[in-house]
Amino acid sequence: MSTITSFEESYVHQVYSRLATYASSNPCLQVWPNVKKFLDSLNPGSVLLDIGCGRAQHISKNCVTIGIDTCPDMILKVEKHNQMEILLANALNLPFK
Repeated sequence: MSTITSFEESYVHQVYSRLATYASSNPCLQVWPNVKKFLDSLNPGSVLLDIGCGRAQHISKNCVTIGIDTCPDMILKVEKHNQMEILLANALNLPFK
């Protein structure tokens, strides 16, 4: 395992795996009013790619959203939405053409 990969695993993935447990109950993590304003301003039918979607709680009901995250624990916490597809993927190697 490379040093960068090891560092990312230790200091990013493990942290977000722990956050997956606490994110919904911690009001300090609910600091997204500007994101909500942006999402609400999008035209209906817009396609949105949410990189690092976490639990995908900040989605627009008017958009078709594709969420990607590298943390399986976060993705397991995602509620199923009709207009959202969630993928376990890395932003450095997107599974799209």
